[in-house]
Amino acid sequence: RLIAPPEQLPIDLELAKQHVRIFHDEHDELISSLVETVTAYLDARHGILGRALITQDWQVTLDGFPRSDNMPVVLPFPPLQEVLSVRYVNAAGQWTDVSADSYQVATDGENGGIWLKPGQSWPKNVSPQMGSVKIVFRCGFGNSPEAVPPALRSAMLLMLTRLYTCPDDGHEQKLSGFDNLVAPWRMTEWA
Repeated sequence: RLIAPPEQLPIDLELAKQHVRIFHDEHDELISSLVETVTAYLDARHGILGRALITQDWQVTLDGFPRSDNMPVVLPFPPLQEVLSVRYVNAAGQWTDVSADSYQVATDGENGGIWLKPGQSWPKNVSPQMGSVKIVFRCGFGNSPEAVPPALRSAMLLMLTRLYTCPDDGHEQKLSGFDNLVAPWRMTEWA
């Protein structure tokens, strides 16, 4: 679940207006709404990319740790920036923090996650209940719109322009160039 949403959108109102060639304030509310729509179409959990665009905090709930100490916990919505906490319900029913000294966080590559440090083990006294492990993490390309790859911002502006200029067919007709811009950034799955 989303813990802290992005503080801003990948496209600001001024850039969006400039792109659709609107130089007055009459349509600001509509254009802002379209920026939110395009962002939601691409971003994080419900977006087609399976990625976080601007920095945001998420919580993943698991039914336990990996069965093998050699297995990582792979986290969704890359790029992963950092892990904020790893907690579990112990056999006594109490929430317990996993020491950050026992694991390392891999933030590079497509699948960021948590790997145990050599000689460490996943906790064995985890309650067998559903949702007994909670991991809070920060993900996204960065805090500013400029951190989002230019190809993704261009795709967003293409879609925004189509929705603004052709609101009746924006979803039905194929948007030329859009798929080529977003395809390299789509995640196919996360563990």
